[in-house]
Amino acid sequence: MEKTFEELTASEKTNLVSYWALDEALAGDAVVEDKVDDSLGSELITVEADRTFASDTSFWTRESGCAISGGAMVFTNVSLNQGFSRSSFLTSGTTYKVTFDCTSYTDGNFHITGGANINPPNNTSTGTKTAYFTATSTLFQVRSGAAGSDFAIDNLSIKPVNGNYGRLV
Repeated sequence: MEKTFEELTASEKTNLVSYWALDEALAGDAVVEDKVDDSLGSELITVEADRTFASDTSFWTRESGCAISGGAMVFTNVSLNQGFSRSSFLTSGTTYKVTFDCTSYTDGNFHITGGANINPPNNTSTGTKTAYFTATSTLFQVRSGAAGSDFAIDNLSIKPVNGNYGRLV
Protein backbone atom coordinates (compact mmCIF):
# COMPACT_ATOMS: atom_id res chain seq x y z
CA MET A 1 0.00 0.00 0.00
CA GLU A 2 1.37 3.42 -0.98
CA LYS A 3 1.60 6.13 1.65
CA THR A 4 2.50 9.77 1.43
CA PHE A 5 5.35 10.96 3.62
CA GLU A 6 2.83 12.59 5.95
CA GLU A 7 0.97 9.26 6.34
CA LEU A 8 4.07 7.35 7.49
CA THR A 9 4.21 6.52 11.19
CA ALA A 10 7.04 7.74 13.40
CA SER A 11 8.55 4.23 13.46
CA GLU A 12 8.45 4.05 9.64
CA LYS A 13 10.34 7.36 9.47
CA THR A 14 12.96 6.40 12.08
CA ASN A 15 15.71 5.10 9.77
CA LEU A 16 14.35 6.55 6.54
CA VAL A 17 17.21 8.08 4.55
CA SER A 18 15.16 9.69 1.75
CA TYR A 19 11.56 9.90 0.55
CA TRP A 20 10.81 11.31 -2.88
CA ALA A 21 7.21 11.97 -3.89
CA LEU A 22 7.75 11.49 -7.61
CA ASP A 23 4.48 13.20 -8.48
CA GLU A 24 5.55 16.53 -6.97
CA ALA A 25 8.15 18.03 -9.30
CA LEU A 26 9.32 21.55 -8.37
CA ALA A 27 9.56 24.72 -10.42
CA GLY A 28 8.66 23.11 -13.75
CA ASP A 29 12.16 21.64 -13.66
CA ALA A 30 11.31 17.96 -12.97
CA VAL A 31 13.11 18.34 -9.62
CA VAL A 32 11.87 16.32 -6.65
CA GLU A 33 12.89 17.14 -3.13
CA ASP A 34 13.60 14.78 -0.29
CA LYS A 35 10.69 14.85 2.18
CA VAL A 36 12.98 13.65 4.99
CA ASP A 37 14.91 16.93 4.71
CA ASP A 38 13.48 19.42 2.21
CA SER A 39 15.10 22.46 3.84
CA LEU A 40 17.56 24.88 2.31
CA GLY A 41 20.90 25.99 3.71
CA SER A 42 21.90 29.58 4.40
CA GLU A 43 21.94 32.26 1.71
CA LEU A 44 25.38 32.27 0.02
CA ILE A 45 25.16 35.90 -1.07
CA THR A 46 25.30 37.51 2.34
CA VAL A 47 25.88 41.14 1.35
CA GLU A 48 22.53 42.71 0.41
CA ALA A 49 24.08 45.05 -2.20
CA ASP A 50 25.56 41.94 -3.83
CA ARG A 51 22.08 40.32 -4.09
CA THR A 52 20.15 43.38 -5.22
CA PHE A 53 22.95 45.14 -7.12
CA ALA A 54 22.15 48.36 -5.28
CA SER A 55 25.67 49.57 -5.94
CA ASP A 56 28.53 48.70 -8.28
CA THR A 57 29.93 45.94 -6.07
CA SER A 58 33.31 44.39 -6.67
CA PHE A 59 32.08 40.87 -5.88
CA TRP A 60 31.38 40.02 -9.53
CA THR A 61 33.77 39.69 -12.45
CA ARG A 62 32.11 41.27 -15.52
CA GLU A 63 32.78 40.76 -19.20
CA SER A 64 32.24 43.09 -22.14
CA GLY A 65 28.70 44.50 -22.34
CA CYS A 66 27.93 43.60 -18.72
CA ALA A 67 27.48 46.23 -16.01
CA ILE A 68 25.84 46.77 -12.66
CA SER A 69 23.44 49.64 -13.19
CA GLY A 70 20.07 50.76 -11.84
CA GLY A 71 20.07 48.02 -9.21
CA ALA A 72 20.57 45.09 -11.60
CA MET A 73 23.08 43.00 -13.55
CA VAL A 74 22.63 44.54 -17.00
CA PHE A 75 23.45 42.71 -20.23
CA THR A 76 23.58 45.06 -23.25
CA ASN A 77 24.02 43.51 -26.71
CA VAL A 78 26.18 40.84 -25.08
CA SER A 79 27.94 38.13 -27.09
CA LEU A 80 27.24 34.44 -26.57
CA ASN A 81 28.41 33.16 -23.15
CA GLN A 82 29.39 36.59 -21.81
CA GLY A 83 28.30 37.61 -18.34
CA PHE A 84 29.08 37.76 -14.65
CA SER A 85 31.07 35.26 -12.61
CA ARG A 86 32.17 34.63 -9.07
CA SER A 87 35.05 32.22 -8.40
CA SER A 88 35.61 29.94 -5.40
CA PHE A 89 31.95 30.35 -4.54
CA LEU A 90 30.32 26.92 -4.91
CA THR A 91 31.18 23.49 -3.56
CA SER A 92 31.48 20.88 -6.28
CA GLY A 93 28.94 18.07 -5.78
CA THR A 94 26.53 20.25 -3.78
CA THR A 95 23.03 20.92 -5.11
CA TYR A 96 21.81 24.53 -5.14
CA LYS A 97 18.55 26.40 -5.57
CA VAL A 98 18.93 29.67 -7.48
CA THR A 99 16.20 32.30 -7.77
CA PHE A 100 16.36 35.69 -9.44
CA ASP A 101 14.22 38.25 -11.21
CA CYS A 102 14.64 39.04 -14.88
CA THR A 103 13.55 42.68 -14.66
CA SER A 104 13.86 43.60 -18.33
CA TYR A 105 14.16 41.53 -21.47
CA THR A 106 14.56 42.55 -25.11
CA ASP A 107 16.45 39.78 -26.88
CA GLY A 108 18.50 36.58 -26.48
CA ASN A 109 18.33 34.29 -23.46
CA PHE A 110 20.22 33.57 -20.28
CA HIS A 111 21.53 30.65 -18.28
CA ILE A 112 23.37 30.01 -15.06
CA THR A 113 26.31 27.72 -14.66
CA GLY A 114 28.06 25.94 -11.84
CA GLY A 115 30.19 23.85 -14.18
CA ALA A 116 27.44 23.08 -16.73
CA ASN A 117 24.82 25.35 -18.29
CA ILE A 118 21.39 25.34 -16.66
CA ASN A 119 18.55 27.06 -18.50
CA PRO A 120 15.94 28.33 -16.05
CA PRO A 121 12.35 27.85 -17.23
CA ASN A 122 11.17 30.71 -19.46
CA ASN A 123 14.67 32.09 -19.95
CA THR A 124 13.43 34.44 -22.68
CA SER A 125 11.05 36.55 -20.60
CA THR A 126 10.81 38.76 -17.52
CA GLY A 127 9.69 37.42 -14.14
CA THR A 128 11.00 35.41 -11.21
CA LYS A 129 13.09 32.39 -12.24
CA THR A 130 14.04 29.32 -10.20
CA ALA A 131 16.52 26.60 -11.11
CA TYR A 132 18.21 23.72 -9.31
CA PHE A 133 21.64 22.38 -10.20
CA THR A 134 24.45 20.26 -8.82
CA ALA A 135 27.76 22.10 -9.06
CA THR A 136 30.63 20.46 -10.89
CA SER A 137 32.84 23.51 -10.36
CA THR A 138 33.44 26.17 -7.71
CA LEU A 139 32.71 28.92 -10.27
CA PHE A 140 29.18 30.41 -10.45
CA GLN A 141 28.15 32.36 -13.55
CA VAL A 142 25.15 34.18 -15.01
CA ARG A 143 25.66 34.12 -18.79
CA SER A 144 24.04 35.08 -22.07
CA GLY A 145 22.83 32.14 -24.10
CA ALA A 146 22.72 33.93 -27.45
CA ALA A 147 24.59 36.68 -29.30
CA GLY A 148 22.98 40.12 -29.01
CA SER A 149 21.34 39.39 -25.64
CA ASP A 150 19.71 42.30 -23.78
CA PHE A 151 18.25 41.69 -20.31
CA ALA A 152 18.69 42.55 -16.63
CA ILE A 153 18.91 40.32 -13.54
CA ASP A 154 18.11 41.37 -9.94
CA ASN A 155 17.41 39.84 -6.50
CA LEU A 156 19.76 36.88 -6.93
CA SER A 157 19.59 34.18 -4.26
CA ILE A 158 21.70 31.02 -4.06
CA LYS A 159 21.11 28.44 -1.33
CA PRO A 160 22.40 24.90 -0.89
CA VAL A 161 19.72 22.19 -0.88
CA ASN A 162 19.79 19.97 2.20
CA GLY A 163 18.80 16.32 2.14
CA ASN A 164 18.81 14.48 -1.16
CA TYR A 165 17.62 15.97 -4.40
CA GLY A 166 16.38 14.11 -7.43
CA ARG A 167 15.50 14.90 -11.04
CA LEU A 168 12.81 13.09 -12.98
CA VAL A 169 14.01 11.88 -16.36
